[in-house]
Order: sequence, then C-alpha cells, then structure tokens
Amino acid sequence: VHEWWGHNEYARKRARMLAERGYTALAIDMYGDGKQAHHPDDAGKFASEVSQNAALAKARFEAALELIKKEKTVDAANSSDAPAARDRKASMDSFLLSGGSGARR
Repeated sequence: VHEWWGHNEYARKRARMLAERGYTALAIDMYGDGKQAHHPDDAGKFASEVSQNAALAKARFEAALELIKKEKTVDAANSSDAPAARDRKASMDSFLLSGGSGARR
C-alpha cells in the first residue's frame, strides 16, 4: 500500500524491488484513478477521502488481493488461511487508522 502521496513511481519502484528479490508484489492504488499528491494538503485530502470511506478502501484492497491471487507465483489455496486473513485485516485497519498513510507488512 502506497504512502500518503499516492500511487506514484516510488510505490511502483518498491514493488519492482520486491519482485526482483523473488517475491510476488503489487503496488495498490488506494486513492483510485492514479491520484498523486504533490503537496501535503492534497495528500491529507486524498488520505481522508479513503479513510472516511471504509467500504471503498476495503473494496480496493480486496480487489488487489483477488488480482494478486491469480498470479501463477501465488498459492491461492493458501492465501485465505486464518493468519493471513487476520494480517490482511490488521493491514487494512492500520491503513484506515493512519488516515490512509499506508500500512506496511
């Protein structure tokens, strides 16, 4: 999940770095439409929009999860186990509580 600046080149670069190390990675756009902030006021506004709409944030997060589960390097059968589901919920809760600044796992 990206930092509060949005789904920018840095977020994509970090996903690529993980992929280069053999992980399956995805840079999620939690703001939608590729919104990127270039000023803290804009970043705060975008983050607030997402954190105040938990259903939308959850839908975007779950859509990304479904997308990555389709990758051949992901064991989709094991991606719904209880610890992973709990971790995903913790990540989503952390994202929302932080004002959308990005959860890290």
